[in-house]
This record gives sequence, structure tokens and C-alpha cells, in this order.
Amino acid sequence: MEQSSVELRDFLRPDVFETISKELSDAFWSEAPLMGPPNVRQYLAAKPTTPVVKDLARFLRSTKFASLLKSLTSLDVIKGSQELRRFSRGHYTLIHDQALEPTGLDVTLSLTQKTEWDDEEWGGATHYIADADELLRIQPATNSLALVLRDEGVLRFVKYLNHLAEQDRQEISMVFIEQPEE
Repeated sequence: MEQSSVELRDFLRPDVFETISKELSDAFWSEAPLMGPPNVRQYLAAKPTTPVVKDLARFLRSTKFASLLKSLTSLDVIKGSQELRRFSRGHYTLIHDQALEPTGLDVTLSLTQKTEWDDEEWGGATHYIADADELLRIQPATNSLALVLRDEGVLRFVKYLNHLAEQDRQEISMVFIEQPEE
């Protein structure tokens, strides 16, 4: 409650997670465009093209998932955005003057393979800051769903993934906004 965040480990069934992991191979990412410009961000973003990844992306946009989010957070949310991303060595996002993401509920499904992510050595964590103070840091974790309520004035970025990183960070990143009251 203090950090307005929760992380749910082992979110997907193991067999589903294993199938998705196989579909998100290097071949899957080979056609993905590199997002830029470099003074703002650098990572791969792909469209869900394989059957199970398409089904997962569709589920995460569904009213059933929105109902789950409401039961977990008490927020009546509507979908804002969804992006399938891969961060490899040298990839990052930056806070910049045009960082005008809508405030809302950040939902990140980590599809990263290794359970223990060594942020101190590798980088690659998501950092939440306000007024130059770090409020929260979320490490990539295998098969976990992170929910963070980001208020106005809170910004986020993914720290540079350096040359020591032993694996890539893969995720579906979404922002849900609250349904306006009638």
C-alpha cells in the first residue's frame, strides 16, 4: 500500500509460460523494429504474431483481465496501451521532456527466463521517481505480474542493460487508465 505496488509471482501456469518462452525465441524478435530515437529509448517492440502470444495479448486486453485488476486494486480501469518489448544489452528508456505517459496503473508481465536478476551488476530494472527521489525499483522476475499505480508527477524508466547482463528482459508492458466517473 505504501508504494502503491504489488508483484504476483508465477502468474501464468508453468506450461503456458514455457510455451510462450519457446515462441519468444530469437527468430520471433528478428523482425522486430528497434524503438528510438536513441536520446529517448532503445529496445525491440514486436507485434504478437504467434498463436499463444496472440492469445495472451488478447487476454490481457479482455474485460475478464480488467475485472481481475479491479478485484486486486479496486480501480475501475480501461485499457490504455500494450507493448511487447525486449531489452537486450545496450537497451534502455529515458525520462525526457516529452515523457507524457498518462497516469494510471502500470501492468508489466515479465516473460524473462532467469529468476534472479542481478540489477546491481546488469541494470535493466524499472525505476519510478518523483522530484529526483527514487520511489520504487522493480527487477525483472520470471513469470511475474507487477502492478504499480503511478500518480501524476511520478515518472518511470528502464535502466540501461549493460554488457554484464546474462540474458534479455522480455515483457508485455501496459498502462491502464481509470474509467472516468459518470
